[in-house]
Amino acid sequence: MEIYLFRQKMCYFLQNYFLAHFKFIPVIISKMETPRFLGENHKGVDLFEITPIAYMILRDQKNRVLLLGRIATGKYSLPAGHMEEGEASVAAALREVQEEVGVRVDASNARLANIGNFKDPDGQRIGYFYEAKTWIGRPKIMEPTIHSTILWATADNLPQNISPNVRQVLLNIEKGQFHTKNGWHTKT
Repeated sequence: MEIYLFRQKMCYFLQNYFLAHFKFIPVIISKMETPRFLGENHKGVDLFEITPIAYMILRDQKNRVLLLGRIATGKYSLPAGHMEEGEASVAAALREVQEEVGVRVDASNARLANIGNFKDPDGQRIGYFYEAKTWIGRPKIMEPTIHSTILWATADNLPQNISPNVRQVLLNIEKGQFHTKNGWHTKT
């Protein structure tokens, strides 16, 4: 069962990546088979589960990014959430931004800006960071038991208490980097 979930998540990753960057081959991608991976314990390497998370970066006309203060952690982050079974990353980002700040972003206005590969005590994650500069509605706290405040900040003036992963992604986007890796260390 774990192998099947890993294969399925990799298929979604590949489909979303290629659809975002190579729009001329959607027919090929839609006919892709589930990749065939080696066994669960090939050459002594255990496969692991990666949690996919979709983020939405709302950027205003002053190039500021919308951040949400999370009550549970006391840190700022972006509108984000876990992808649901069978959900594409862009669909998850669009859903989460509407659930968390009450704005609607059209899929044609959401661009994949970064993919993050994170490892921390809670596990390993892959983050799909979409960016939108236009949306419908005025951002407001929609989940007051989860979020405390909205803050607009530029990448060069981020708050000290921002999620380290989100900080790194925003800085990498400013540098034109498409991939962010955080929390990975060489095994000894």
